[in-house]
Amino acid sequence: MLCLLFLMVFRVVGIKTPGSCSGGQFYDSNTMECRSCNANVSMVPALDGFGCTCAADSIPKGISSCKQCNATELISADGTTCVPRRCQKSGSRVVCRRCPNDYIAVTQNFDGSPMKEVTCFKCHRGYKVANNKCVKCEECACARYEVAVSGKCLPKKYVMERPKYSENKLHPSALLDIVKLEYLCTQSDIRACHALSRECVRYYYPSDLAGPCRIWIQQNLTKLADLPQLNLDYKNKNNIINLKHGQDTLLIGTASYSPSGALKLLGDEKQSIFPCLPPLNIRVGQRCSFKCTKNITDIDWANGKIYELYLPSNTYKPLPIKIYKPDSNSVQKASWPTSKFSRFFLIDNILSTATNMTTVRYLSKLIVTLQIERKSINSLTLNIRTEVFYAIKSPLSDVITTQLIVENEMPSAGVLRGIEIWGGILSALLCLYALVQWRAVVRRGGLQVSIIPLLAAALADGLYCATFFSTLHALAGEAGTLGITLPLSQIEEDAIKAIVFSVVALKAIKVIWINRNHCNCDIFFIDWTIYNPSIADSYNTKSKWRAILLAKEWMECQTKRRTTPLATNISAILVIYVLDMHQYIPKSDGYTWVVAVIVWWSTYIANYTIKWAMYRFVSPPTALLKVCRGVDISLLVFQEEFYAHYVHGRNEEIDGTMKVLGPMASCRIVCATQALDGLSWVANERTLLEKLLDVELTNREGSNISTLLYDIDDDTPSCLAVTWWGEEHTLATFEAMVFGCVLLATREILVAASVTIFVWQAMKQVRLWFSYRNLTQKTGIEI
Repeated sequence: MLCLLFLMVFRVVGIKTPGSCSGGQFYDSNTMECRSCNANVSMVPALDGFGCTCAADSIPKGISSCKQCNATELISADGTTCVPRRCQKSGSRVVCRRCPNDYIAVTQNFDGSPMKEVTCFKCHRGYKVANNKCVKCEECACARYEVAVSGKCLPKKYVMERPKYSENKLHPSALLDIVKLEYLCTQSDIRACHALSRECVRYYYPSDLAGPCRIWIQQNLTKLADLPQLNLDYKNKNNIINLKHGQDTLLIGTASYSPSGALKLLGDEKQSIFPCLPPLNIRVGQRCSFKCTKNITDIDWANGKIYELYLPSNTYKPLPIKIYKPDSNSVQKASWPTSKFSRFFLIDNILSTATNMTTVRYLSKLIVTLQIERKSINSLTLNIRTEVFYAIKSPLSDVITTQLIVENEMPSAGVLRGIEIWGGILSALLCLYALVQWRAVVRRGGLQVSIIPLLAAALADGLYCATFFSTLHALAGEAGTLGITLPLSQIEEDAIKAIVFSVVALKAIKVIWINRNHCNCDIFFIDWTIYNPSIADSYNTKSKWRAILLAKEWMECQTKRRTTPLATNISAILVIYVLDMHQYIPKSDGYTWVVAVIVWWSTYIANYTIKWAMYRFVSPPTALLKVCRGVDISLLVFQEEFYAHYVHGRNEEIDGTMKVLGPMASCRIVCATQALDGLSWVANERTLLEKLLDVELTNREGSNISTLLYDIDDDTPSCLAVTWWGEEHTLATFEAMVFGCVLLATREILVAASVTIFVWQAMKQVRLWFSYRNLTQKTGIEI
C-alpha cells in the first residue's frame, strides 16, 4: 500500500523512475532524473541503466571518458589497451590480417602486458575456437583409433571398412551426417535410426551400398530389432480388403513419423496433414481429383517428418507405395529385398552437389488406384495401389501445387461378352434382311452398289442394339446383387464409346444414300385436261398454276416426319432433369448413356404413338391425294427404274371409264422389264410380310406383265416412301445414335439434344434444296 502511495506521489510531482529513461540516457539515483551519457568520449548507458560505460570498441581513459580504437586495432583481453593488427595498404584501401578458423587472436603476453601486435595462435588438440577462446570439444578429443565425423568420434575401422560412396549425388556434408547416423544406429541409438530412415526416404531409397539406405539393403550385416520398416514384403496383403455387402466408401488414413520416431495416426478427414492429401474418405467406383496450391513460406521446414498411408482398423497396416522421382523414373527395388516401399515425404530441401545450391523437392501428385475384383457372386475384393510423384520447385515462384487423383479399375460387368453374343446374332439377322432388301432393289432396277449402304445400316443397327442390351443387362445385374452399383470397367467404357462412334458413321452412309436416291427420282405430273400434249406445251399458262400448287404440296412432303425430333429431344431433357436420374446411377459414361437412350426412345415412342393415333383416327395424311384430285393432275414418281408410285388425280366426272376407286387411287407400280405396253397390267394387294419388310418377295405374273400393288387398309399415298415419311426408322435410329454419341463425347445431356436438333435441321435444309433442284430439272416447274 505504501509503495502504491509512493508511486502516486512520484507521478503527481513529476519525478522520474528507473526504467523510464529513453535511449542514450541513464538514471541518476541522486537527483532521481534521467541524464545523457557523453557520446563525444564514446560513453553509452550501462546494462543496468544506472550509469555510463565505454562503448564496445572503446577502452577506459580517465574516470568519465573513453578512447575509441580505430579499425586497425583490437581491444586487449583485459579491455584496457588498443593493440594494433598487422595491416598493409592495397591501393586506397587498408587490409588487416584475420586469424583462420581454428586460430584465436592473442593481444596480451603471459605477464598481462599488451603485445606490440595481435598474434594468431592455434588451439591445442581437443580444443576448438568459440568466441575467440579455445574450448574443449568432444570430437576434437577423439582417441587415436577414432576419427571425427560430423561432430562425433567414430572408430577409424568402421569408417575405413564402410563402402566408399561414388555416385556423387550426395553433398559431402550430408554424406558425413549419414555416416554418423548409420554408426549410431548400429549402436542401438533408436533416434539415430529414425533420423537415418528419413535420409533414406528423402533421397528416394537409393540402392547404392554406401548410400543412406545401407543398413536396410545389407540387413545380413547388422541385426537391429528396432530398425524402422521402410518397405513391405511382396507377401504383404495390407492393400487387399473384402468389401462388405453394400459398402461404398473407404477411409484412407495417414501416419506421421517425427525425426525422433514418434508415431501419430490421423484417421479423420479433418486432420489432413496437407491440402488435397489423406486422410480421405473415398467413394468406391467414383473417380475424383483434387488440386491445391500452397506457399512454401507457410510450411514448417523444421518438422522433418515422413509419412505412411494405412487403412484405419484394429491392426495398423501401412499401404505399399510406388515412388516416381522428378525425372519421371520410378524407384526400383534393385537391391532391396522387397518390392514395395511404405514411407514418403511431402517437401524437403536438398543441397545440390553440382551447383552447391539448395533445391526444393515436393510431392506433386498422389494417385490412389482402387482395383476391384469379384471374389464370388455377391462379394468384392478391393486392391489398393498408391503412387507418388515428386517435382522440383521453380526458383521463380514460392508456390507449389499438389494433386490427388483417385482412379478405379472396375471388374468386368459382362458387357463385352454380351456385345459378342447379341452383336453376332442381331448383325447376322439384319445382314440377311439387308440382302433381301438388296435383292428387291436390284429387281426394281436399282444399282448393285446399294448393297454397301444397306449392309452398313444393318451392321450399325445390330451393333447399336447389342451394345444397348448388353449395357442395360449389366446395369440391372450390378444393381441387384452387390448392394452397390459399380461403374463399368475402363475397357468396357472404351468399347461402348468406340461402337457408338462407329455406328454413327455407318448409319450416316445409309442416310446419305437414301437422300441421294430420293433427290434423283423421276417425277411426272400427268395433266388430264390436256389431250396428248407435247413436251413444250405440257405446262401452259392456263394449267401452270395447278402444277405449281401440286409441286408445292410435293415439296412439303419431302421432309415430313411421322414425329418431330424437336419434341423428342426436348421431352427427353425434361424427363432426365425432372427425375434427376444422375443420383440413381453411378458416374459411368456407359450407364449414363444407356439410361439417356432409354429416356430418348421412351419419349420418341410416346410421341410416335400420339402422332399415329392422330393420323389414324383424326386427320389421315391424305392432303396429297386431295390436291391431285383438286387440280386434276396425277403424280407419278419412279423410285427405281422399274418401280414407281402413282397418285390418281383425274376428275371422275369427265370420263367414267377412267375411274380409279378406293386403294387403287394411290398404289405402287412394278413395271415389267421388257416394255410398258399399257395393256398387260394386273392389280394385287400386298401381303402382310411384304408390308413389314417393304419388299416384293415373289413374281405374281410373268416378267412381261406389270403389277399394281396396293394396301387395302392404308390411305397414305405410297409415294411418301420416297420422302422422310417412309424412312422414319432410318432417321430415328440415326438421331438416337447421334444423341448418344454426343453424350458420350461431352457428358452433357443438353449439348447432346442441341446437336441432334441441329443435325436434323441441317439435313432438312440440304434435303429441301436438292429436292427442289431435282423437281425443277425433272418437271421444269419453279416454285
